[in-house]
Amino acid sequence: MHIFEDPCKFCPSLESKVLRFKGRTHQIWLEPEGLSSDVIYPNGISCTMPEEHQVRLVQSIAGLEKAQIVKPGYGVEYDFMDPRQLRPTLETLRIQNLYFAGQINGTTGYEEAAAQGLVAGINAALKNSDWLLRPDNADRRLTEKGYKAGCVSDYRYNRSKVLEQELIENVELLKSIVKPVTKWRVILERENNSNVNSRSAFDLLLNQYTMADFVEHCPEEFGHLKNNKYLQRKLEIEAKYANEMEAQMEEINEVRKDEQLVLPDSLDYMSMNDISTDARVKLTEVRPLTVSMKYDHGHGAMWFYNN
Repeated sequence: MHIFEDPCKFCPSLESKVLRFKGRTHQIWLEPEGLSSDVIYPNGISCTMPEEHQVRLVQSIAGLEKAQIVKPGYGVEYDFMDPRQLRPTLETLRIQNLYFAGQINGTTGYEEAAAQGLVAGINAALKNSDWLLRPDNADRRLTEKGYKAGCVSDYRYNRSKVLEQELIENVELLKSIVKPVTKWRVILERENNSNVNSRSAFDLLLNQYTMADFVEHCPEEFGHLKNNKYLQRKLEIEAKYANEMEAQMEEINEVRKDEQLVLPDSLDYMSMNDISTDARVKLTEVRPLTVSMKYDHGHGAMWFYNN
């Protein structure tokens, strides 16, 4: 049997576990590296000790007395960016338009690093274009650009323009049909717990109804969409995003307003008894330039939006 210790498959090392969890039993999984391979990965004993000690460790395990180590485990040291010097978008505070993701932010998790790459990339694109990116409207955002660059055919371009016009017209139609909530209940044969006296069909798409409901119960207005499931779905998405967009714009405006309130460097945060000790310590360490900040109560993390 051959043992292969991959330093990227563990966190933390065995010696760290021994120091942190003294007296506890430790489970080890022997994972074959392949159907046609005699190499086994011992999940749970990766370490940074000298090779001769790793051999003694492996061979002390019942059943592995004659095992040979193909590649010993080893430690990896690297410099990283203090995450407190990053915006929630993963842009650095000190250098505008520079985004960090993955190991340089102090993470060694594959999935977390990949997710940070997505977040950093999306936010970099957002800042560059000043738009909110959504996968469902990529055709509306990019088809015309692709057409001008010669990457999109005439047929696809013309088709996208027709679909965009249909979407705009039907959104306006949904917004224009406003009825008392009591009447909507009768028409759509559904309960509606809203306290609002009157609502548009577009409003009802937010969370209580679907386009199929309107097509079925309001055929005079929406019968033309009966066989167009694609457009029905696009309209439902537009309605749901409309509410989110409004909420996000309010949040953006609040942040921009707070960014104008500059904090003096002489502030004594430790004397502020109306905020938590954890918050006072972080404020003292980071000393944000503006009031614009967000505190994550669930994880105890504090983000600062510095200009």
